[in-house]
Amino acid sequence: MIKYAGPTLKLFFLHLFNTILKCNAWPWKYGKVIFLPKSGKDPTSINSFRPITLTSVVGKLLERILESRLRRHVEENSILPVSQHGFRKGFSCETYLYNLISYIQHHKSSRHKQVSIFIDFQKAFDSVWLKGLLFRLCEIGVPTQMLHLFSNFLCGRSITISVNTYTSPALPHIIGVPQGSVLSPLFFAIYIRDMTKDISSNSMSLQYADDSTLCISTKTDHELSLEINATLNTIQNWCNKWRLNINTSKTKLMFFSSPPVENFFLNGTMLNTCQSINVLGLLIDNKLSFADHRSLATTNMQRKWGVLSKFFSFFTPKTMKQILLVSILPSGFYCSHLWDLDNSLSQYQYIKDILHTPYNPPSHYVHAASQILPTQFLNTKGRLNLTRRLLVKNLFPVEHKNSILVKLSISEVGKLKNDRSVVISSLNPSDLKSSLIKKHVYSLWLKSWLKFSQQQSYGPIYLDDNHPALLFNNPINLSIARDNIGSLCALLSGHGRLQEHQYKLGIAEPNSPLCLCLQGDESAQHFLNECVLNKDARNKHKPTIGNWLSLIKYIDDCWHQP
Repeated sequence: MIKYAGPTLKLFFLHLFNTILKCNAWPWKYGKVIFLPKSGKDPTSINSFRPITLTSVVGKLLERILESRLRRHVEENSILPVSQHGFRKGFSCETYLYNLISYIQHHKSSRHKQVSIFIDFQKAFDSVWLKGLLFRLCEIGVPTQMLHLFSNFLCGRSITISVNTYTSPALPHIIGVPQGSVLSPLFFAIYIRDMTKDISSNSMSLQYADDSTLCISTKTDHELSLEINATLNTIQNWCNKWRLNINTSKTKLMFFSSPPVENFFLNGTMLNTCQSINVLGLLIDNKLSFADHRSLATTNMQRKWGVLSKFFSFFTPKTMKQILLVSILPSGFYCSHLWDLDNSLSQYQYIKDILHTPYNPPSHYVHAASQILPTQFLNTKGRLNLTRRLLVKNLFPVEHKNSILVKLSISEVGKLKNDRSVVISSLNPSDLKSSLIKKHVYSLWLKSWLKFSQQQSYGPIYLDDNHPALLFNNPINLSIARDNIGSLCALLSGHGRLQEHQYKLGIAEPNSPLCLCLQGDESAQHFLNECVLNKDARNKHKPTIGNWLSLIKYIDDCWHQP
């Protein structure tokens, strides 16, 4: 409503916001807390519900204006450390995970003793010391007038709690940043900005809002034990000073080498070790094989696709393709360019269902017919785009030179630049424009397709010398009915009833059984150009290679079909 309102209402909001800024008085201090159940949790436990605070939409609009001004001040003055990847432009879960995985791979390859400490704060946003936060804001040079407004914004708030039809009386909100506020993530990042400042040079810290990971690498077990204890003491002292509590039951140690014999304690509580842990949606195991995550990703995609399977007959292939790209693949291919380095994550069955192809035509074919990027090139594109973003923020971990991920990224940049000796640190981010990456990946895909087509010795009619890339460059219109697309794919791939004995036996003989017309071998060429039973349909539709609609109409009218 606000976005599409006329100039009168917008001028009113402008006057209102300016008045608030002048008076340093925040009028929207009331919030209503509702509870949403967490998936897969016990509904009888209060910890199984996530509290959500509903506040004024108009107030959030002003919050966003203030947040953009505060963020500009923070970024221009480099107030946040480069280790903080949360809620910042150019930073993301991908940049966090890239640095984490490359660090582990590098030191694992160097046979160093290493551990990662995954720190979990107890009710992090809800435990922020408000006076300490205001001191932090003053410390980074926030102007006095804005500081007074932030003080009024944070203090004197009240909330009511709503459960079913019951609403509690208003309760004072005396600790923690406002839940649901646009400003809260930035406030928290400022509050913990120096948490890892005093850790050892043998360590690397990574933060994504309240998710923190400390990576430590040494040459010996004894040195590793000393570093772990020193790091834990540093973090605990900082938390004591700034009144934040660490959830020791959820804070884990993961050793990527043989663990030391001794136990490690934080605030008097022994920390648990783990074999795998979920970090920003990615299951990382201590062998860095990602086997558990690969299995989970595959299961998630299969489950979602299975739910939709009963509706396939109502969808066109184009609709199914959109569902696959928007809903199914993102759940399984999340950050796949960081962990699926052998390109083993498959899209084959989903694309085969979209095209309704009989039997199992080659993977190259189904990707070309559907115009869905194969896994190999999807991951290449993701790594190149991420490399560009890392270069923009000067975050590319060139020091992790033994990392498989870093080596692969550098190799792919070298292929893009046609320079195998490229030095990544000397690259300009403009050398890796999105349009250039897209064109490069497309050319790699085309080369792969041409190589595949030259190796084929039977079946598809589009693999003759005159049209080696015809299907690739002239995609099928997927808006047509799914059954028709399936018949066309059977004809084009040679994996329908045509030559089916060759497919089943895994051979590529030049001869095939007689066609039903008994006047020639059954092949795609014979079906299209010679079969007398289909003469009338051929004269009527004049099917031609590349004109997929004419082929579909021809198949529909044929006496027998692929």
